[in-house]
Amino acid sequence: MVLTARGLTIWTLLNVIAAAAFVWLASWTWLEPNLRGEEVARGGDALVWMTGAAPVLGLSLVGNTLWLGFVRREQRRSGGNWPLGTIIIVAAIWISVLFVDHFRGVGF
Repeated sequence: MVLTARGLTIWTLLNVIAAAAFVWLASWTWLEPNLRGEEVARGGDALVWMTGAAPVLGLSLVGNTLWLGFVRREQRRSGGNWPLGTIIIVAAIWISVLFVDHFRGVGF
């Protein structure tokens, strides 16, 4: 089931939704570009990020790890190929989101 076109599409869309939720929650702690290099109080940003964006990131990490386990089990059982296209797309989504969060968090 996870190796069907429908299963792979649903999994990719769930990752897109989770990545959008992560960016939205993480954006609450982003520094405005005009404040870059300024001494500004940012003491609560870590708490806001840890209670908002981090759970989405953690759940996505666990979900993607479980999904890879299911893919591995089904791939062994049916002898099918790894869905490399979907894996690359999902990895690219999360790498891009983490880069955006990091650079926006420091004011770029």
